[in-house]
Amino acid sequence: MSGRGCRGARPWSGLLPAYLTAAGVSSLAVTPVGIGTVEVALTTALVAAGLDAPHAVAATLVYRLVTLWLVTSVGWLLHAGLTSWVIQKVDPPGPAG
Repeated sequence: MSGRGCRGARPWSGLLPAYLTAAGVSSLAVTPVGIGTVEVALTTALVAAGLDAPHAVAATLVYRLVTLWLVTSVGWLLHAGLTSWVIQKVDPPGPAG
């Protein structure tokens, strides 16, 4: 969990409500993928649950790094690889000439 790496006191009872708040805000789709709104909602919920503000921000950034950017990067790599593979299968290089 991202709160472990932040070395702050972890209010375990507040983590589920914080996560659910962020997930709810994300589903509102005010911005693409909830960028900005999820971070604010999750940080605010973690602070309200008792986590120090700097640790809440760090935990939020680690959470978003893993759940958004890492997953997106893997998706783009798979997309590029599969697209290249499909193009080779559909249009194999022929003899020059």
